[in-house]
Amino acid sequence: MKFTAYTFGGQDVRIRPGRQRREWMNDTPRRFAYRCLPLSMANMHGWELVVQEPFDIVWDGSSEADGVQIIPVGQEEKQDKFSMGGVDVYGWFGSGIVTFYTRAILETPDDYNLWVTGAPNFFKAGIQPLSALVETDWMPYTFTMNWKVTRSEQRIRFEEGDPYCFFFPVPRGDVEKMDPQMRTLQEEPEMKCQHRKGKLQREFAQKVRAIKDVKDEQIENLHEIKPQGWYMKGEYPGGDKDFPDHQKTLDVSSFSDDKSTENGGR
Repeated sequence: MKFTAYTFGGQDVRIRPGRQRREWMNDTPRRFAYRCLPLSMANMHGWELVVQEPFDIVWDGSSEADGVQIIPVGQEEKQDKFSMGGVDVYGWFGSGIVTFYTRAILETPDDYNLWVTGAPNFFKAGIQPLSALVETDWMPYTFTMNWKVTRSEQRIRFEEGDPYCFFFPVPRGDVEKMDPQMRTLQEEPEMKCQHRKGKLQREFAQKVRAIKDVKDEQIENLHEIKPQGWYMKGEYPGGDKDFPDHQKTLDVSSFSDDKSTENGGR
C-alpha cells in the first residue's frame, strides 16, 4: 500500500524505520531485555522522525507559552522557537507542552489513520510524549508532535539522532469492530491444557534450579523442560504445534523519493 510523505520544498525532513535497539536494553545484564520479543517488535513497528541538532528544553512551571524555552547546545541564550532542517520546536500551547512542527504531510491509504506517539520504550527523564490518532488519509496539512514536560526548572536534552516522533498506520474503525468478551479458562479446554503444561514446566524448572550446586548438565534432559523461548520461537508449551505466521522481526521500508516505485521503494 502507498504511504507518502510530502515535504515542503527544500526541507530536510529525516524519517527512518523504527530501530530495534535501545541503549538501556543494551545495558541490561547479558542484554536480556532483547529476549522479550514483543518489546523488540514494538520498537520496530513504524517510523521515526529524528532530531537533527542537539538542544535543551527548560520549562519555568507556568502555563504561559513562553514558559517553555529552547536552548541550542553550545549556546546559553534561550529561544522561543528553534528551527532545524524540516522541523520547528517551540512552546506553542503553554503548560509545559513542547511542540514539534514538522514540514511534511503524511498521507496514508484510504480508511487508514495514523497513530502518532513517542518511540516505544525510549525514555527521557522529565518529559513525556503525548499520543494522538490522526485521520491522515484526507488531511491536507501537517500535524504536530507534542511532549509534556513533567519537571520544571530542569534542562532536558534531545541529542542529534533522537526520535521525537513515532508513527504507524492503523485501519480506521477496527477497534470499534471488536466484540470484547469475558470467559473462564474452563470454557476453552485446549487453551486450558496448553496453559497447564506451560505452568507445570515453569514450576518444575524453577524448583530444579533452586537446588544448590546443581548444574544443567547433571540433570538428564533438563533442556526439554526449559520454558524460555516458547514465544520467541512461536511454539506452544506442549511442543506439539507451533504458530506458522509467527514474526521474529519486521522489515519496514524506508521512505523513498524514487517515483518509479511504491511501498516505500521496496
